[in-house]
Amino acid sequence: MPYLVVENGSRRGFKVEIPPNGKVVLGRDGRADIEVSDHLCSRTHFEVETKEDGFTLRDLGSSNGTYVNDERLTEDASLRHGDCIQAGETQLTFLVDTGQGARGLVGKTVGGYRILERIGRGGMGTVYRANQTSLNRTVALKILSPKIAEDPAFVSKFHKEAQAAGRLNHTNIVQVYDVGSEGGLHFYSMEYIENGSVQDLATREGKVSPELAIAIVIDAAKGLEYAEKKALVHRDIKPDNLMVNAEGVVKIADLGLARDAAKTARETGEHAGEHHENDDGIFGTPHFIAPEQAQGKAVDTRSDIYSLGASFYRLVTGETPFQGSSVREIIRKQIDEEPTPVREKNREVPGSISQVIEKMMRKNPDKRPATATALLEELERINAQMEGRSRRGGVLVAGGIAIVAVAIAAFSFFDNQDPQPEKPEDPGKSAKPAPGPAVDENKLFLEAIPTIQDWRLDNARLGSTKRTEEALAPLVTRLEEFVAKYRPTSAWKKELVATSQDDLDRLRDEVAGLREARLALEEAARQKAADAQKKIAELTASIDAAIGAEDWGVATSTLLAGLRAEQLRGFAQHHETLRDRLLKITTTAQDKTRADRDAARQLLASQQFDQAKALLQARLQNIRLDIDPDPR
Repeated sequence: MPYLVVENGSRRGFKVEIPPNGKVVLGRDGRADIEVSDHLCSRTHFEVETKEDGFTLRDLGSSNGTYVNDERLTEDASLRHGDCIQAGETQLTFLVDTGQGARGLVGKTVGGYRILERIGRGGMGTVYRANQTSLNRTVALKILSPKIAEDPAFVSKFHKEAQAAGRLNHTNIVQVYDVGSEGGLHFYSMEYIENGSVQDLATREGKVSPELAIAIVIDAAKGLEYAEKKALVHRDIKPDNLMVNAEGVVKIADLGLARDAAKTARETGEHAGEHHENDDGIFGTPHFIAPEQAQGKAVDTRSDIYSLGASFYRLVTGETPFQGSSVREIIRKQIDEEPTPVREKNREVPGSISQVIEKMMRKNPDKRPATATALLEELERINAQMEGRSRRGGVLVAGGIAIVAVAIAAFSFFDNQDPQPEKPEDPGKSAKPAPGPAVDENKLFLEAIPTIQDWRLDNARLGSTKRTEEALAPLVTRLEEFVAKYRPTSAWKKELVATSQDDLDRLRDEVAGLREARLALEEAARQKAADAQKKIAELTASIDAAIGAEDWGVATSTLLAGLRAEQLRGFAQHHETLRDRLLKITTTAQDKTRADRDAARQLLASQQFDQAKALLQARLQNIRLDIDPDPR
């Protein structure tokens, strides 16, 4: 059965079968077989129709054209298995399911990975959500396309490069876990990103707020800064390669692998509907490629900065910097023309953001920010000026991350609503307003968004050292009120709202953990104090007994051992008690010596010389041997 698979956006993985003697239509119209919210798509954009001799793709007079394998349709085209179709920013793949190869892998286990579902297609192959059975964790598993896998030299180098990519470790880089081969399939596994890509957000919303856009770009710039330190150039930075995890952290995908993908594209001629490649093997995505990269010149971090600037432009304006009827035309504009200034596209963008985008996209690499670090510093300065908050690593960035997470979740909700079929009107009846519950449902949901967003921002602002029971108590109360308010309503059906219960459960667990830790510390402190009290009582009793027996050495050694006792560490009052005992030892010894001296004088006065001598010798021996056991 032939079918179309959506490869990006919030409907990534959505599959529609093409019926025999039938057709499938894509567009923004609610009656389309594949309804999309892509603002660059027409209401009815294209159709795929079953013919006796195959399957035909037809553009339906769309505003922005339909592309097959990077070529704009000028007439009906026959489709072949694996062809890539693009309408606006929506990418699809035409597949004929023969049950062979990677497309029939769902439900099977490859190299220790149980494949759960197909989630997309990239320049090198197909991506699946899979379970790594040895660790029972969810991963993204990319399996090389058969055409690429035919090249043993590339496969060998691919394994080495994937191993090197696995050694990269940064918050803003998608982590590569493993690489391997089994049964003729070559794959690598990586971190599974729950919220999809920034492109998903951009496709749904058109343009995003400057505050959200700069939060995204700051995270991406941090990833580029790390790549620069590792002497790596990505060469394909674009919104679709900027992934957003559940916490709203933006991560760069395919770092360390894009360069090899370029080499493969050059050697195999496989475009996969995503990348541009000229006869010199230039690799990159036309809408975001740097001019020097498009001309086959040397690239470095500044080329990635250009691509990130073009992505920034796309986010705040809702359009890519250059449009064209063909890849060649877009590439020519990247090289020769200046993009329309950002503020002409969107007056709400601050001048500082417009200026930094212009700087990032300068044709001459020497006139762009010299390093990713320099770019990051400038972005964070602009961010701090916009919000008047702390700079790098502080409240502002954490807040931006929370906004990204909330925005992705919110926009995903609207894209995932099943289109409702339109009912024919009864001409004999007057039109009636739409039923209330459906309207209230969306109204409640939109009302809930800023509330939960504010809560998540405040939650993000609490650094790890500030997350105390006292600090979290107001957050718990607010979230309990939110859940109590919206749980009984239809808005609770929406994932963004319903997940607040998970947030509340996690927060309660965190508070309970903090309370448990505090009580454990208090109990440990009480136990330690009791042990210390017991120890000091034993020591003072032993010391006093030794003093009573005039055994000064035992008294002194017992005291010194007490000063070193583990049980008494941190208890100054007990050390003070021992110091008092030391004074008692010396004063008692002095008193005893003085008493013996006075007694000896009386004996001498009464001519009892031998008795006086014996008394003084005994005291001297007592003092020398007991207080100082080493008489040397």
